[in-house]
Order: sequence, then structure tokens, then C-alpha cells
Amino acid sequence: MKLRLLLAVCICVPCLAANPAMASEFYRYTGNNYDAIFGPAPYDTSMRVTATLELSSVLPPNLVDAEVIPISFDFNDGVNTITENSDIEERTFRVSTDASGNITFWNVSAKTTFPSPTQVGDQQWEIATFNTTSGMQIDYGSIHICDMNATKLSL
Repeated sequence: MKLRLLLAVCICVPCLAANPAMASEFYRYTGNNYDAIFGPAPYDTSMRVTATLELSSVLPPNLVDAEVIPISFDFNDGVNTITENSDIEERTFRVSTDASGNITFWNVSAKTTFPSPTQVGDQQWEIATFNTTSGMQIDYGSIHICDMNATKLSL
């Protein structure tokens, strides 16, 4: 009995070693707390944008405003979370890297889709972070709400 068990383990171990796992690369961003809030609650200055992108490999050096396609992503603005499983209307994932492959500029965002047909009170969320060539960094979260006339209002 012991011999069979040992034989089974010896046969399976080489199979596991022959299939190395594909490694993905995670890029995480934590913004500063919001310094301005436009509109009513639920946002406040203790909140910030956080983002995680999972890419199939490390970013190469010297990219210039290149589109990247994440395996998965997660944006949070302190109120809402948007992931690759959300109903997405728009999304942008663009980066530039230096000679070492470090991200120097970015423009990443996601916006959910309004339900269809749109009803009063329906919400659409947008979360974004980007920096400009002048070094200005902008993060925001927003909620668009359908009002009683079925038009979109932004908070």
C-alpha cells in the first residue's frame, strides 16, 4: 500500500513542474485625499482614488501614451468600485514609461453604463486618475444621476 502511494506522488510531481504558472504583473495606485468636493455628499475630503491593474507582463521601457489592456482592474473612489466585471460604457488605460519601464504618465479611467431604459434615480459612476505633461495630477470620482425628467445630472 505504501509503495502505490509513493509511486503516485512520484508520477504527479513531474507533471506539476512541467507546467510553470504564467506570471502577471500588478500595478497599484493610491491617490491623495480629495482637496475639493463639488456637489452634495456622499464624497468628502477623507476619500481618494485607488486603482489596481493586473497586466499579463511587466510594462516595457520607453512607451509613449500606449494603450494597455489589463487582465483585471479595480477602481475605487471612496464611494463606488468599478471592476472588469462592471457594466462598462467607457474605459481608458494609457501609460508612458521611462527607460527602466517605470510609469511616468498615465490616463486611466472607467465609466459604468446607465441602465436601459433609464429610470429616475438611476446612477452612472466614473472614476479616473491621470497626470499631465506639466506634472499636474488629477483624480476624481463622480456619480451621474438621472433626474425626474430622465436627464443626467452630475455630482
